[in-house]
Amino acid sequence: MVKHLPSRLGVLAVFSVMSAMLFLVACAGPTGPAGVAGLPGNPGLPGVQGPEGPQGPAGEPGLPGNPGNPGLPGEPGATGPEGPQGPRGSAGPAGPTGATGPQGPAGSNGVSPEASVAVKGGNVIYLDGGATIIGSGFKTGESVEIMFDLQQGSGANEAVLGFATVDAAGAFSLTVSNLQDRASVVRTSAKLLATTAVVLRAKGSHGSNATSAVSFEASAPGAAAIHVGAVSKGSAADFIGTGFVPGELVSFIVLNATGDGTSSSIGSAVADAGGVANASITTTIDAGTYSVIAKGATSNRVASTALVVSAEK
Repeated sequence: MVKHLPSRLGVLAVFSVMSAMLFLVACAGPTGPAGVAGLPGNPGLPGVQGPEGPQGPAGEPGLPGNPGNPGLPGEPGATGPEGPQGPRGSAGPAGPTGATGPQGPAGSNGVSPEASVAVKGGNVIYLDGGATIIGSGFKTGESVEIMFDLQQGSGANEAVLGFATVDAAGAFSLTVSNLQDRASVVRTSAKLLATTAVVLRAKGSHGSNATSAVSFEASAPGAAAIHVGAVSKGSAADFIGTGFVPGELVSFIVLNATGDGTSSSIGSAVADAGGVANASITTTIDAGTYSVIAKGATSNRVASTALVVSAEK
């Protein structure tokens, strides 16, 4: 018996409860009005975090933000390579003329800029003869050295003729009767003859200086002459010129051949190696006495003689 007592007590308890509930239901009146809502209960504890949901679609882009404050200036960069030169600009307008500066000190006097030197009688000098050198425009009283300068005064190429003293008018004259008496002329004679233009130099002791050009021949030519035999109008006669340059043309000219002052060339010949020109000419001018000349085309040497023309035979 002791083993089954708990079961019976449980049944009895259940039965008692149910009876009470039925009694309460049978005795209950109509439903009363709802009571005042109670105070909210305390919030429950947060639930366990659920799994991460899928990523939602991208939202609309936001509006641009306001510009930030300017940053601090950076360090200057390294200097770049020099660029090419640009084109030249146009010239600007001329500036105004400046004021005249003060006058400078007076310069020293010039050294006879008007000095000159020459060979008397022409600029051809014959080595077998002499020469007279004249000059002007030098300083009074100075001593002048006269020379033939072949290489601008370089010693061995100078042929010194001598010295002359300048007079009160600034002029001088030096005559050398025989150039062969000057050793420096003899020493440089081959070069003097080979040089087309030799510098004749006159150097003054006070600084004056003058030059001119001369040329040299080995020997002076003989005097030109003309020889004419008996001449008859209409007949041939020999006209002979001597003392001319070999190879030059020599013309024979009758002066006043027509009585009115007109000259007439009657013939010509070429001078041979000895400088002789011989022409056989038939004279056509009237009988009478005339002057006839022989003239060299190259040397310009002239000789004259009387020409007597007899009547036609």
